[in-house]
Amino acid sequence: MTVTHNAAGLTDSRGPALIRVPLKNNGKIGAPQKVVLSGDWAPTSTGFNANGIAATPDGRHLIVAQSETTEGGSALYLVPTGTAGTVDARRITLHSTWEGADGLQLIGQTLYAASPQGVTEIKLSRSLTAGRGLGATQVPDAAWPTAAKAFGCRLYVVDANFSNVGNPAAEFKVLAIPLP
Repeated sequence: MTVTHNAAGLTDSRGPALIRVPLKNNGKIGAPQKVVLSGDWAPTSTGFNANGIAATPDGRHLIVAQSETTEGGSALYLVPTGTAGTVDARRITLHSTWEGADGLQLIGQTLYAASPQGVTEIKLSRSLTAGRGLGATQVPDAAWPTAAKAFGCRLYVVDANFSNVGNPAAEFKVLAIPLP
């Protein structure tokens, strides 16, 4: 989930869509609206589609992760905000690959993407249309990192521990790592 100045944005992990929830100045929450991703977005019929989201600082765009693409690996898209219906998602050209993109955290032009490999650091161009991977940081004691949010000089990562879903004794935790 991410929040802009006038809406909350959530991903639909099983479909090529987002959910936009309007936020009003008086604190009222509007009715959820479906936002269908089109343009460069190529939905997969199996696996996760839209599965990570971060707002740009000006709130005019969202960066959306697609965990599994039709050609394999993960992808990032730049999506305009402010509307429901169908939007034009533009694929961000990446000069690196990785698998299982999930939760996103954008700080300036640096994007942090949680994935089973840890947290991948991606440096984005000023236009946000291209990026290059700077490497991945492992999250000690995490079985499956799925979300990452920054606070101070640390990145807090949710361990979904997917291999233990349904096990009442399983531990699901939040772990802190230094910002890479």
